[in-house]
Amino acid sequence: MKFTSSAIAAVLGFTSSLQLYNHCVNQLYLYNHHDNQLYLYTHHGNHPYLYTHSATLPCQPPPTSRHSIEPLAISLYEVWTGAVRYNVDEGKIFKSGQTTDITTLATFKVPAWTEGLTCEFVFELTAAATLTGSKRFQVFTSQKPATADSKSWPSGNLRDHHLGTMEAVKSGKASIVEGPATSAFFPCPAGQTIAGELVGQNDKVDIAWNSKVAGPRIIVHQ
Repeated sequence: MKFTSSAIAAVLGFTSSLQLYNHCVNQLYLYNHHDNQLYLYTHHGNHPYLYTHSATLPCQPPPTSRHSIEPLAISLYEVWTGAVRYNVDEGKIFKSGQTTDITTLATFKVPAWTEGLTCEFVFELTAAATLTGSKRFQVFTSQKPATADSKSWPSGNLRDHHLGTMEAVKSGKASIVEGPATSAFFPCPAGQTIAGELVGQNDKVDIAWNSKVAGPRIIVHQ
């Protein structure tokens, strides 16, 4: 079945529309006279676009559709004591050689709708974050997530596979500097709860962040 611009406009709830087409990238745009916005129509739906009345559209790729999965919980593990501080507001990766090392435990729930999509692990800091020392941390998977405060963590900290080493930067994303992983992209483990641990590298490192606005995330690419 072939849909006309007027039929699509009706489905989207537009009372009237003007069809615009960008032949460079095969994009269909609908201008809605009701709210004076231009919408990009895709098979995923319609997205507000930052063009106005002009029917001359530049050649550029369509907006990337991304979804960010925030951690269910961020917890701190004190290596010397085995204590866990569950679901804290500030993440921390710390090594000084004088007091206990501190690692961050992160838990994620990956939605079932991500089946067949690509996920990306990212670690981002804001300009307000603390970042001193080596600036590097190792990424491990965990056999199971932390679920409560504890005075001692199970034997071996439930630390599982070593994925690689990343170097953090302020106002940006950490980059992989050592393997075994060479990419932060992986098939989304749809419907699963996954956990990991971020561990400081070298003798001294101090990375701290507000977990509401920074730290580890999983980005779903559609």
